[in-house]
Amino acid sequence: MSAQKRLSTLIALLLIVVSLTVSAVYGQEEEQTQDEAEASTIILTSTGYDPPTLTIDLGTQVTWKNSSGESLELVAVGDWFTTIELANGSQYSKTPTTVGELKYYTRTPGSTTVNPNQGTIIVQQSGTPSPSPTGTLSVTPTPSRTATASLTATATTSVSPSLTPTASVTPNVSATPTETPTTTPTWTPVVYYPTSTPYPTPVFPTTGDADSGLSAGRSTGLGLLLLLGAVAVGMLYRRLRPDIGYRDSDYEWRN
Repeated sequence: MSAQKRLSTLIALLLIVVSLTVSAVYGQEEEQTQDEAEASTIILTSTGYDPPTLTIDLGTQVTWKNSSGESLELVAVGDWFTTIELANGSQYSKTPTTVGELKYYTRTPGSTTVNPNQGTIIVQQSGTPSPSPTGTLSVTPTPSRTATASLTATATTSVSPSLTPTASVTPNVSATPTETPTTTPTWTPVVYYPTSTPYPTPVFPTTGDADSGLSAGRSTGLGLLLLLGAVAVGMLYRRLRPDIGYRDSDYEWRN
């Protein structure tokens, strides 16, 4: 964490502490004022006083509230305040000016009878209020602990991913090569010869390149065919020669 962030966090914590402290002090003062007001109030009922005995500090205001359901006269024993008539629901306030025990009672308006059932107010010298550090001590460390825990958790939190290895399957595929037989064509020429004149049977090579043998065989066969054609033409010429000569002589004779 940088110094600027730390300073900002510290200032924020101080502001929180100050605001909580001020709220606690003002809250205590308001509660104390409210408690004192409630503590210095006496409820007048049809059967007596609530509370029957009230202890206050010198300078505290006392309030009587009539809740008896009818009008009452409030009388001070020793005349420390003037008798006053209170209608139902109304109230009266008085601040004692002397230290000691003060008495009062209520009666029906217009009556002069002293009510033996009397209330008591004990006025004591007001002491110096002692400061209560409860609010400061209880409030101040709370945000500090909370902020420290939050910052520590944020700074030390780390994520360590755990990788689980997964098994890998390697397929074992073996291919068996298939041999394709190669056929070498063999050409065998067929030769026909006249029966009158025997000729040797040609012999062709059986080894060597198939294409070369095929080409050589074709060339040889063509030569043999030409040779046979020439022989056949010669034989035919020999057979037909007398006629040809006669015709030639006849041709000459005629001319």
